[in-house]
Amino acid sequence: MPITRSLYLTLKELSRPLKHKQVYSPYDILSSLEKKKSWVSSRQEQDAQELFQLISSWLSEEAEDIFSRKLSISPLDLDDQRSEASLRMVRNPFTGFAAHRISCVQCGYTDTIKHFAFDNISLTLPQTARCTLKECLRNYTSIDSLTDFNCRQCSLNATRCRIKEALSKATTQAKTLQLQSNLSLVEDALARDVSAELPEVKITRITSKHTTKQVMFARPPPVLCLHLARSIYLSNGMLAKNPCLVEFPVQLDLSPYCTDGHLSLSPLKPISTYRPSSPDNHALYTLRSVVVHYGSHYSGHFATYRRREDCSWLRISDDKVEEVPLEEVLGCEAYMLFYEALK
Repeated sequence: MPITRSLYLTLKELSRPLKHKQVYSPYDILSSLEKKKSWVSSRQEQDAQELFQLISSWLSEEAEDIFSRKLSISPLDLDDQRSEASLRMVRNPFTGFAAHRISCVQCGYTDTIKHFAFDNISLTLPQTARCTLKECLRNYTSIDSLTDFNCRQCSLNATRCRIKEALSKATTQAKTLQLQSNLSLVEDALARDVSAELPEVKITRITSKHTTKQVMFARPPPVLCLHLARSIYLSNGMLAKNPCLVEFPVQLDLSPYCTDGHLSLSPLKPISTYRPSSPDNHALYTLRSVVVHYGSHYSGHFATYRRREDCSWLRISDDKVEEVPLEEVLGCEAYMLFYEALK
């Protein structure tokens, strides 16, 4: 587990108290990254979110490899102690699951609510002077409308009508039998499983005029990474950086954007409805780190605010580390936010 091990050693070194100032360069991480075929490093500054996605994906890949081999000793046990260790230690702490639903308002059909894994969430920012993180999360998890979705149920209904019309005009017994067989397959799919594959039948594809989609958090991760997407297109087609100031809290309650045990298939209703009184509705997080970007869309510099265990904050920019007030952190032009779940 080269990526996991190098990150562990780096964090361990950075957490070690020193008597004198000392610059630490993460050569272990760079060396491990450069051994990956998909990574090409010029050792120049690159986009922080893209690098995070690469590292996170490899953390998950290495963890899955450990689980597939059913090892009982954690590879993070670097002191070579052979005591039993929980495999939960090697799970990617950034990984959570989200629920995704697509529904056709035209016929009322909703496909099975699907769940997908994520390690960070990109939030679109409005082109305004300022907004709040809650507004961005509300926009991300709100019900959206589509006009170009191919509805399976509408398509099967149209196919059934087409086959029935063809049956009324059939002139041979062979053709009639074939159409009756196809009609039976379509009606059975409509009655039992709309998503069933029907390779024998040519499906008439229907684009629904009104479809809704929604995404909500189904299982929030231990560490929530939020990427504030600041790239925007100007009227002349050029890319620019969105300077919108996002107001974010120290304590974040993710519950209003999460599903519960009651999932709705109704196209015009949320997947789940937030009930503050429910004891199961709690997904509380505390801010641990903020990545900021200074400069334009095409160039600039990254720095990090990090909360210490005594709740004071540090600003880290290359080899410069200084203590800063919380007000400076909350007023920065955030690019990435890291929240840790409260136990």
